Amino acid sequence: MYLEETANIVTTAKDPPSHESGFKTMRGLKTQLLLKLLDQIDMQRDRNFNFEDHATFNVAPPRFSGDSGVVPSAIHDPKARREYEDAIRKNSEKAARYNFQLYFKGLDERVTPLAVQYIASAYDRTPEDSNELMGYLGTLLSKDARKMQMKKDLHELLDLPQEPHK
Repeated sequence: MYLEETANIVTTAKDPPSHESGFKTMRGLKTQLLLKLLDQIDMQRDRNFNFEDHATFNVAPPRFSGDSGVVPSAIHDPKARREYEDAIRKNSEKAARYNFQLYFKGLDERVTPLAVQYIASAYDRTPEDSNELMGYLGTLLSKDARKMQMKKDLHELLDLPQEPHK
């Protein structure tokens, strides 16, 4: 929640009027914070994560040891108990990875539009603004996929040549 709250605070904080001296400083700080936030999301998020491969509700116990969900201590065979405990641990880790990736996927889907909307509203299509944005994109975003997506989303502001459609 912390990252999403940060994005909401940054994007909803009022900028000074564009004609005042503090506007560009505030705009730059907010843009840097948003891009750093997106970079942190990218550092945590696995874009190749398979959301179809999720943990099971209960791990099946070894054969002849009882119903699903039985406590490991109820299994008398030590080898079967260790295997069952290992299966439970692996399933729990899988569930934790799934929840972690699901959180960052959702966060990315909520924060990216906020960042793009803010940047698009705060910058003009001028060489100065375009250079400032390109500098931020180049230095604050680690992942090439994110850089390319932001350049695509902010194409009008960055005054980049349009890529041919395939």
